[in-house]
This record gives sequence, structure tokens and C-alpha cells, in this order.
Amino acid sequence: MRVPMIATKAMTYATRQLRADEPFEAADRGQARLLAALGRAKLVEAKPSEEAREDKPGGSPPGNRAPRRGRKPAPHADSED
Repeated sequence: MRVPMIATKAMTYATRQLRADEPFEAADRGQARLLAALGRAKLVEAKPSEEAREDKPGGSPPGNRAPRRGRKPAPHADSED
């Protein structure tokens, strides 16, 4: 899985000459963590797209979830059974 990053210093990565503040993709998470730990690059913060923020069709908004199946509601003390 490729990991988007930004070089913080001029360096060579995967046969490419990168300048500071130049975006690139690390080959995997392990290399991305190593580059970040060495201070050579920083991870690109993922910004959720407008489509991802909107409610998806057929889904319920958070907080309005349906009750779980198989559970009975707790009896109320003031209910007459």
C-alpha cells in the first residue's frame, strides 16, 4: 500500500531526487514510518472529501441508530405490568 508523504529535506528516494516540500509516495507503511522518524518526510494528512462527509443513501445519521436486535428494553420502575 502506497503512503502519501511530503519530503521535509532534499533527498533521494526510490531513485528520485526529491526537494523539500515535494510530495511523493512511500512504498509501504514501514518505509513511511522510518522516513518520518528520521525527519526526512512527513505524512500527508488525509482530508475527508465532501462526498465522504455527506450521509450515504440508506444510512442513518450518527446518534439515530436503530436499537440492537435481541435485546429487550429495560423495564421502567413506574410502568404497570
